[in-house]
Amino acid sequence: MVESAGRGPDRGAVLITGASSGLGRAMAKGLAEQGYHVFAGVRRASDGRELEAFHPGLQSVILDVTEEKTVTDVAEFLGEELGERGLGGLINNAGIAQVGPLEYLGQEQWQHQLDVNVLGAVAVTREMLPLVRRGSGRLIFVGSIGGRLAPPLLGPYCASKFALEGLTEALRHELRPWGIPVVLLVPGTVRTAIWSKTRDQVDALSRQVPAEALERYRAFFQQLSRSVDQQQRNGLDVDVVTRSALRAMTAAKPRPRYVIGAEANMVEFLTRMLPSRIKGPVVARVAGFPGRSTVSHRQR
Repeated sequence: MVESAGRGPDRGAVLITGASSGLGRAMAKGLAEQGYHVFAGVRRASDGRELEAFHPGLQSVILDVTEEKTVTDVAEFLGEELGERGLGGLINNAGIAQVGPLEYLGQEQWQHQLDVNVLGAVAVTREMLPLVRRGSGRLIFVGSIGGRLAPPLLGPYCASKFALEGLTEALRHELRPWGIPVVLLVPGTVRTAIWSKTRDQVDALSRQVPAEALERYRAFFQQLSRSVDQQQRNGLDVDVVTRSALRAMTAAKPRPRYVIGAEANMVEFLTRMLPSRIKGPVVARVAGFPGRSTVSHRQR
């Protein structure tokens, strides 16, 4: 069942997934303030009520991107609500970050990562595309610079963001005949709760993995914890990404990719210019992760 509340005046309808917190919540508020009627996808009714209290242009819908029934329920609800008007935009934002060394991560962790970040976006896009066609709208996906460069222990998260790079490129070609823009937002690290959760994951994982794993990857765990703390202090403010989302929504001819922030632009430059055999050591050095010479034969 879809839960909703009354709505205010708007200049177009947008659905945003993962709007309960962080970047999704900020984008929902920002677009509502700009006059959009925002359908904010949340998993808990209480989160929806808090959003709806913020602005009359915000309307919550219960949406878990990994549950097919909630996705189809929302599509049916929006079809009835919007009629021939359709959706002016769909922003696939829902995402999580699983961390850890590949050889010690279970299959279920990889499955959950891809279910939310990739297959969830696919399911929502497939169900909402008829409404986007009807509304002459556009598709926006929230990627990451982690879709261009993958630090150690962030393999699952980065794999999902690399997948979005390929997914959006294919969709862009498929939908070009109908003039439906497909946009990928590529921010650097954003100060949201996802990274404090990642920090908790790192701490928990370092306690749970076998002693052998901790011996092998201790330096990686320690550096990732330091990196997350630094990112929480120096990462992009969510409003910076919200402004890019607004540009992607309003531009007559939006760019295929919006690379957001100095960190993201630097990484974009490095990945384009450096060959892979050089990129690896450079990334390890800049990020502070151990290189080959620091790992003993016994740890291998």
